[in-house]
Amino acid sequence: MTFTRALRCCMVSAAAFTVLILLSTQSRAVRAYSPWQDDPYDVVISATELLIPALALALAIRAWARPGCAELLRGARVVLISVAVSVVTCWASVALGAHAEMRGWQQLLLIAGLAVVTLSAVPLAVALRHAGPAARGDTDWVEDLLAAAQRLRIPVAWARRVADALRRHRIVAAVLLATAVSGWLALAEAIGDGLGRQPLQAAAFRVVVGATLLVALLVPLNACLGLLRRDGRSTGHDEHPNEKSR
Repeated sequence: MTFTRALRCCMVSAAAFTVLILLSTQSRAVRAYSPWQDDPYDVVISATELLIPALALALAIRAWARPGCAELLRGARVVLISVAVSVVTCWASVALGAHAEMRGWQQLLLIAGLAVVTLSAVPLAVALRHAGPAARGDTDWVEDLLAAAQRLRIPVAWARRVADALRRHRIVAAVLLATAVSGWLALAEAIGDGLGRQPLQAAAFRVVVGATLLVALLVPLNACLGLLRRDGRSTGHDEHPNEKSR
């Protein structure tokens, strides 16, 4: 029961964080009043606003594909740490008076939302405190994603071959994922706010810097959680019957 409660608290905290941060970073009308809209606060928020919802989604999929896997607790702890770092960063911007000239009811609503996110992390911390140590699972998270797709009767033979190739080249997989995410963010910025007078140079700079930072984040995260492990494929008991016959 403690295990399930920890996962539920994780989802609630991640959802509260995602709603607040997406509103305060992606909506121009809301961002104009945000105390944490500028660097150095925005650097931290830019990383966690991607990590937390993505990890929460991965946790939900893995909990559905492999209920009771104790390794899920490690993911919940990463979510807790990420939320904690984010709220401390946001509270620092408030305490230091960033954009204090905009402190009307709009900014006060954002600060109230920040308080809600902060309080949402407390039950998660308590639940994880009583959940005990987390054990290593027998498959990686990518394998569980494929297992979930199989349960929905989605063909995954080609995806399994790709996953096996990426397991042999995990650094390459991290670079490809980081580059894709950075490219998507640069494209979104170009469409939304524009990239200035030299858009190609600005886009290249954002992709390179963003990919480098994401790789630096993904490598230790993978080592901690085992998202993609060399020995991460199931030994066979989870494979779909059609997969076994091939």
